Amino acid sequence: MFKKTTVLSSILAASIASAAMSASAAELYAGGNFAVLDADEATLNAVYGRFGAFFNENISAEARLGFGVGDDTVNYGGVDIKAELDNVYGAYLRGGIPAGEVFYPYAIIGYTKGKFTGSAYGVSVSNSESDFSFGVGADFKVTDTLKINAEYLSYLDKDEAELTGFAVGVAFSF
Repeated sequence: MFKKTTVLSSILAASIASAAMSASAAELYAGGNFAVLDADEATLNAVYGRFGAFFNENISAEARLGFGVGDDTVNYGGVDIKAELDNVYGAYLRGGIPAGEVFYPYAIIGYTKGKFTGSAYGVSVSNSESDFSFGVGADFKVTDTLKINAEYLSYLDKDEAELTGFAVGVAFSF
């Protein structure tokens, strides 16, 4: 599994670097999203920045960096545990087909790493997990440079942590 993760991470990093080097030919974009995430029994909110480039009208690569903006309390065995998402980041490839002038549905795959903290009775325990990620979404063109975005992504699915959810946001092309 480590080799698959390393290979996927290397391919995604090379894709993003290639897009950055050919910035004159690529459409660059940056934006931010708000996500409502299911993490096992907890519902966590996060905000993240998105930075990417389109290779052509169908393929883009992007990097994301975010953090939790709320916590949740879950009861486990009669103990209330405060659950938090400390940070989340990853690299992704998006493939889509323009459907008219304003609608761009896409599928997304990539690699995500997240850090979680659980605390109860003054004791905190942190855990980091990473996994292959996949999902679907759509961009909606508002102006030539402004798009709004909605997507559903399975960020992590491990025995120790599961993180899935919906996100909405904006992105600006330049």
